Amino acid sequence: MHPKQRFPILAMSTMLFAAGVLHAAEDSQATATVTKPYNCPHAELPIAAVREGMSGDVTLQYQANAQGRVADVRIVKSSGFRELDKAAIIALSRCKLPEIQAGAELPPPATAEYKFGQQTRVTSLSKPVLIAGSCAPSERFITYVASTYDRVEEPGVAIRFKVSADGVASTAASYEHDAALAAEAVSFIATCRFNPATQNGVAVAGSSDGFIRMKPVAQ
Repeated sequence: MHPKQRFPILAMSTMLFAAGVLHAAEDSQATATVTKPYNCPHAELPIAAVREGMSGDVTLQYQANAQGRVADVRIVKSSGFRELDKAAIIALSRCKLPEIQAGAELPPPATAEYKFGQQTRVTSLSKPVLIAGSCAPSERFITYVASTYDRVEEPGVAIRFKVSADGVASTAASYEHDAALAAEAVSFIATCRFNPATQNGVAVAGSSDGFIRMKPVAQ
């Protein structure tokens, strides 16, 4: 028998998610208020949704399965933007619902509504870039690379820091467990100079994290 026929007078329950305003392209996560006992993650928006100032409401229908997971998600009302609809579907699919006791019937289909507010437009936002050859000579370090993905098997120190609109590094923090080595890495990055981050063509303060390559130790 169809769930709607088993529960003829029971209206579908609704979860309401209020998505917050995003203030930068780097922060592409919309907050959501969730009614307990549901445990749902934030709806993560793509950068395109932020840059284009997308907003709208998405209503989804879903079925809770016996394992407490969301199944059979479909769009009841679209926001008008594929990006927002997809973000809502992904977030809802990751929700953890109460498990159904053995032998109990599954609940009827329910709905969830995501409200995405107007996003702040960011037409262009860049990261700080190291000025080649600007770091002071060091007996231990070679240079800074703005991504830990470039690290393979070579020795080095992971580091994160802020860069002012003038291109000066400050408030650095190293992930190195060796306190002495971490302190040297922080001092080294302070000698480097950067082309600052830009937003809409204007220099602004930004942050960078990456990897300081170390010179090989002589055998």
